[in-house]
Amino acid sequence: MNYAETRLSQLENCHCEKTCQVSGLLYRDQDSWVDGDHCRNCTCTSGTVECRRMSCPPLNCSPDSLPVHIAGQCCKVCRPKCIYGGKVLAEGQRILTKSCRECRVSFNLMIPITCREGDVGFR
Repeated sequence: MNYAETRLSQLENCHCEKTCQVSGLLYRDQDSWVDGDHCRNCTCTSGTVECRRMSCPPLNCSPDSLPVHIAGQCCKVCRPKCIYGGKVLAEGQRILTKSCRECRVSFNLMIPITCREGDVGFR
């Protein structure tokens, strides 16, 4: 065998671990992590990143609460609701009337707030 064939044979017998690099982080083969920004579970498989959307458990909210999405969380959670003008609102939702109002569940009522730019209708 010539040198090139010998070298190729050595490389073929070498165990080289395949890794994945994501956002500057290095993951080894079969490592798993949560991509919280996109609500996905990811795994490094033979040098390839495989991600699946996180599955959220079904919510059984009580009659006095609503399923709502909270910024920074992947799955909806049950939050208390309040009613204003016949409309059911979740905690923190805003409605634009003659003055902005925000649902504050600790008191289960609508309180006046300072309107922010972009507050239009329901938020």
